[in-house]
Amino acid sequence: MFNRVLVHTITNVVNHSFISGQFHPTLKKSVISPLLKKPTLDNEELSNYRPISNLSIISKLIEPLLVKSRIMDHLSSKSILTNQLTANIILLKQLFCTSIVRQCNRITESILTLLFTSLLLLTLLTS
Repeated sequence: MFNRVLVHTITNVVNHSFISGQFHPTLKKSVISPLLKKPTLDNEELSNYRPISNLSIISKLIEPLLVKSRIMDHLSSKSILTNQLTANIILLKQLFCTSIVRQCNRITESILTLLFTSLLLLTLLTS
């Protein structure tokens, strides 16, 4: 039940951001924490700390998508996004997806080879 409400709320925030073209300022707020640069440094000296900014997970997920969407809208509205450029973007996405699939296949093959080798070794050791 809680997951459904959370997903619905996040979806509404994302959709509103895309429709309005703006990222809500409250989601840009972060918690800034001091972090000691090195454990060996004096923790009483303020210059030995660096500020760490922790954004909300929602802002980390939405803002890059919103920026990408606005850039694509701008390129389209100014007729900068030609058919050739669009085709190149689609091709790059396909190549990227193909590359990911190949990597997943290689990892799967490696795991299966390791598993087969382990089972073969186990069989030889027990006989």
